Amino acid sequence: MTRRRGKYATQPPASKTDADVKEVEDDNQDNISSEEEVDHKSEKRKRVAAAKAFRKQLELNARNSTAPIVAPNLQKIITGSKLSAEEISNIEAEYELYYTSKFEKQKVQQEKRKQRRARRQCCPTWSLNPGQIVMLTFMAIFVWLWYLNAYDVIEEAGGITSFAAKTIPDEIQVRLSTLGINLTAVASDDPDRPSLPLVGKLKAHHPVIMIPGVVTTGLEIWGGQPCVAKNFRQRLWGHLSMMQQLVADRSCWLQHIMLNRSTGLDPEGVKLRAAGGLEAADYFLPGYWVWGKMIQNLADLGYDSNNLFMASYDWRLSVRRLEKRDRYFTKLKATIELAYEINKEKIVVLGHSMGTNVFLYFLSWVERPLDVFGGGGGQGWVNKHIHAFVNIAGPLLGVPKAVPSLLSGEMRDTAQLGPLNTYLIDAFFTKRQRSEMFRSWGSIPIMFPKGGNRIWGTETWSPDALEVGSYVTLSVLPNGVPDTSATTQTDKQAKELAVYSKFGNVTHIRDPTSYLYGRYIVNITADKVWDFIVEETLDAEWAAFYNTVYSHGLPPSKDVSSRLNNPKYWSNPLESVLPNAPNMTMYCFYGVGKEAERAYMYKTRSDVVEEGDVQVEIDYTISKPDIGLDSGVQSGEGDGTVPLLSLGYMCVEGWTNKQYPYNPAEIPVITREYQHNPTSIMSDLRGGPQTADHVDIMGNWEMTVDILKIVTGQVEQGGKRSPDEVSPEKDGVDVGDVIGKVESRILSQIREYASRISLFSE
Repeated sequence: MTRRRGKYATQPPASKTDADVKEVEDDNQDNISSEEEVDHKSEKRKRVAAAKAFRKQLELNARNSTAPIVAPNLQKIITGSKLSAEEISNIEAEYELYYTSKFEKQKVQQEKRKQRRARRQCCPTWSLNPGQIVMLTFMAIFVWLWYLNAYDVIEEAGGITSFAAKTIPDEIQVRLSTLGINLTAVASDDPDRPSLPLVGKLKAHHPVIMIPGVVTTGLEIWGGQPCVAKNFRQRLWGHLSMMQQLVADRSCWLQHIMLNRSTGLDPEGVKLRAAGGLEAADYFLPGYWVWGKMIQNLADLGYDSNNLFMASYDWRLSVRRLEKRDRYFTKLKATIELAYEINKEKIVVLGHSMGTNVFLYFLSWVERPLDVFGGGGGQGWVNKHIHAFVNIAGPLLGVPKAVPSLLSGEMRDTAQLGPLNTYLIDAFFTKRQRSEMFRSWGSIPIMFPKGGNRIWGTETWSPDALEVGSYVTLSVLPNGVPDTSATTQTDKQAKELAVYSKFGNVTHIRDPTSYLYGRYIVNITADKVWDFIVEETLDAEWAAFYNTVYSHGLPPSKDVSSRLNNPKYWSNPLESVLPNAPNMTMYCFYGVGKEAERAYMYKTRSDVVEEGDVQVEIDYTISKPDIGLDSGVQSGEGDGTVPLLSLGYMCVEGWTNKQYPYNPAEIPVITREYQHNPTSIMSDLRGGPQTADHVDIMGNWEMTVDILKIVTGQVEQGGKRSPDEVSPEKDGVDVGDVIGKVESRILSQIREYASRISLFSE
């Protein structure tokens, strides 16, 4: 018999009889031990299976967001396997540690996918996934880089038409001419430089200072977070490096471009400063000129860095913060005085777009005493140093597009994208991010509509109302909403059309019964739109700060003397006066014939998911072509950006009507309008030499000649041709003969609109 191991191994051998008996007992004991071992293994397998099944059931319950209720069959397994309460508790604890975070993340991802699918339901044709958006972004960058390379070649050839005329084979050009396309006829020697024929006939005389508009000055990184540490003094705005940083790290870019809303200055640890010199605003991006053409034309007549200056500035800052942080107006005053001393001639200041608003503030600042935050130049400083101020497309009374930018981070360009806006713009910055960024910039409120309802209109009237058939008389309901009730559908449509055509509501709400923030929304006019933005954005701190910096209203009477020493009013031409400078001349140059934003149709958003999100958005589904309403944005006369009222009212009425207090020295004001007459996009992407677009007017051939006559001091010298007869497309025009007066020329209905406005009730 084999010797046993274990607890029986050490026992002495028994007698034969006893051994036989013991062997039987041992065999019985072995059978019992084997059965117990089998039962133990079986029970262990059941317990393991039960634990796995329990985990699986908990996982399924978590996926279905239900309480961990064990199924009856699983309960039997657990009961049969004799899982203790402690073991079940341990399994549940293991589940909590391992599965909870996993499934919570999955739920969040599923919810985001549901929201994206819901947004795509409006227009599934345009559905784009993130990969496609990235692909389109890089494609756009490659196309832009290709354009820049091709642009240089085309520029050297004298324009795209000259390039085509020189490169397209003659036989193809003959066939094109049979279709009425004559490339040789439309090719110009150099449409960008009307100064060339003036060389030798005109020469630099008055020093020139240029003040750029909003967003056109480059901003450089002088300090910031680690994400921009390698980009010291590179441009975060206004260069290809901006595109590179924007694509590489959007959150980092946004963190640096935004200002602190409570202080109006850079956030802690961030330092962005305006680029300096002529190159600060000559080109926004390579190939996209702003002041570049003007600088080149001035250089042809003898201007250089000794008598031509760019007064660049950080366009994000409010006018008060420009002086506090950068001493901008102090430097501008010193630059003018230095240029005057060096050249022994008074200065011509050219201000484009918001640059006009900045310089108007300067005109009040420079002569005010130091104790009221002025420049201390004293009475007569402007008359001594400034020969002329040329206001180029200045939004003197603001722009309605400042309203949607602050309210919802939108404007016409985004609204007309419709559903694409969600994928091409919102993919980079949400509406909330855009509106918060705009509200952080102290410069935006300076362009807010000024003058209230007396300038921009009421519920039932506006001075620049569209002529849509015959006017319909409207009554106003007790809640302030125009009464559009009618007995017939035709009458009702006519009344609704009349409401829209009046322009008085800067902001329309499509459904007057929409419930938002615990109250009902009605249509908003210019008098109330600032308060409306403050209420809807719930940003009282921001509003309180800028209410101390800007004013957008009207004085109660013609007596504005009480406001002359308060910086709050210096940027509003309706609450301030021009300086006592009778020897200075003011010029108002702006384009007409291109629609500009005038009013907006809003709706409440249905996809708001977070507290603090923008609650309203432009309703791009609304269009009424008869009244200029396209994709929820209603347009009127202007230069593509600024409405005609803002461009011209002060020039033809506010500063020229002697009954108003705004021009006590009777400074001569010359208003000259330029008709927007763009060329084919195949000829020039920017509109050509006769464009009058808000930005592209800086390359307008005729306006450039007018400015050259002013700065060279030849305005009062007679010429052989009238400026009105000049056209860059007329063959044989000798530009050198066009040296005459720059006189007022009105092409629009601005005088008629101005006659409908009464600023004061007395």
